[in-house]
Amino acid sequence: MKQFRIEFSCDECSKIHPTKLVIPLKDGPAERKSILENYQGKEFPPAIKMLDDFFKCPETGKHTIQGDKQKLFLVPL
Repeated sequence: MKQFRIEFSCDECSKIHPTKLVIPLKDGPAERKSILENYQGKEFPPAIKMLDDFFKCPETGKHTIQGDKQKLFLVPL
């Protein structure tokens, strides 16, 4: 299985930030792609369903919730 880092689009500063979260997936994308786009019309795998959507913006230091799977990205490692 390939490993993918999670990145999120931050509503606090409008930038995309990497996280320390790495998940294994069989059917991840070849390049950075939103979770929603990658699984359009398919069921999310368990690793995606269990993702925590609570992140800290490194720019502002504020915590934010990003539950929109269009704003969460898979990045192959």
